[in-house]
Amino acid sequence: MAEKTPKEKKITNRTRDMIADYVITNQHITKEYDRQHDEEKIRRKATGEKRKMTYTEKLYTAVIVIGLILIIVRYGILKI
Repeated sequence: MAEKTPKEKKITNRTRDMIADYVITNQHITKEYDRQHDEEKIRRKATGEKRKMTYTEKLYTAVIVIGLILIIVRYGILKI
């Protein structure tokens, strides 16, 4: 009778595979975003078009302007 040899169990590391897939996918997405961003930048430069302000930039600008107005009112008009 022939001896049975134990089959080697294939070891898989699912977590490593998931993380590697995640990294590769993000690298692909980042390259695509950078390519589109560069194309948009070149197009804007050629046409002379300026980038619109984002919501966050508008919000920060509004907060700064309101703060300056309040400072002027407090120290300039009320002289407290």
